[in-house]
Amino acid sequence: MSDGSTNPTAAPQVPQGLAELYALNGKAMLDDQVRRLSEHDQTYDDGLNQARAQFNKLVTDAQSAANLALLNAVGVADAAAKQGLRHAELAAADQWQEQAEQAGISDDDIAKISQAVTASITATLANMATAAPPTGK
Repeated sequence: MSDGSTNPTAAPQVPQGLAELYALNGKAMLDDQVRRLSEHDQTYDDGLNQARAQFNKLVTDAQSAANLALLNAVGVADAAAKQGLRHAELAAADQWQEQAEQAGISDDDIAKISQAVTASITATLANMATAAPPTGK
């Protein structure tokens, strides 16, 4: 092709000064891309660290809430058991009082019987709590 037309598949001829300029421009663009990628990586790492911190706080808060709920449940159960024992003691005392009045038993006898019943109920509840076999007193 010596007629002066250019070959479309041939590499373009760039003057030496322009080749250096293209090389410098390409290096600047590459440096800019590396800088942007580094900034992106830092932003990603910061976001990941923030997400981890939030997750750890959520887990800690959930554990604290569960522990508090458990403590509350144990406290309520303890109070209910104590109240039930007190009601049983009062009911036993009232029942003995009524029967004693009908049978003519003295107040001292009622007190002794009430103490024996209360002790028996307390021992039974304690045995149930410890899973110990009942004593044969």
